[in-house]
Amino acid sequence: VGSVRWVQETDAEDMGFQLIEKYKEMDYIKMQNLPAILPPRKGRLASMKRSHEELTEAEIQIAQTQLEKMYSEKVATLDKQDLKILLLRLNLKMSEAILNEYKATQPSFSDKQNPLSIEEFFAFFQEILANQTPYFRLAFASNQPFQLSELCQLNLDDAKNVFSIYDDSHCGMLPAEELRTVFVDMGYSFIEKQEYDKYIADVVKRAEVNSGGLVSFDEFVRIHNEVIDMAPHQI
Repeated sequence: VGSVRWVQETDAEDMGFQLIEKYKEMDYIKMQNLPAILPPRKGRLASMKRSHEELTEAEIQIAQTQLEKMYSEKVATLDKQDLKILLLRLNLKMSEAILNEYKATQPSFSDKQNPLSIEEFFAFFQEILANQTPYFRLAFASNQPFQLSELCQLNLDDAKNVFSIYDDSHCGMLPAEELRTVFVDMGYSFIEKQEYDKYIADVVKRAEVNSGGLVSFDEFVRIHNEVIDMAPHQI
């Protein structure tokens, strides 16, 4: 089965789980199209989510459906060993390091032995989705087409919120030298890797910087779009 082979050679190897029979029901096409999971934001942006914090009815239903497929009867708890399997069934692809970052945000993972209650799982699930882009949320919950204008506006609103956090002087400008920190705090962890330092330097070098070494919001958005284009390759 093509979908089983694909999972075995990528996610299963990366996250360190064994391939089991349950993977056969996964949506191969959707796994290919969904972006990899971004980690929680850091620094000044730690409390700022990328999208709406509450789960939608569609997202809840998707998770409930996969829980029902994993277990033959309704359960009140989820074994932590089954969590990775459930995440893959939900098409949530992430490295072990990013998974651990999300676990660190939830008190329920402080005890590795006790199973998760269903309520604790949904809190964990909600934390992951709230830290994904508007595009991810739309693609995850629906196979229906959506308006590009809506997506662009959501991304623009998020960029404005991020920009305002670092615009300490409220002048509508950011120091170009801070851009690397901003993008790392936004969760683009690939930027922290040494091989990408030159890329970020090149992006900043091409930026329209005024005599004071500052970039405007419009220029920040342009640079951010370049970084987003790289993001799917960070894992």
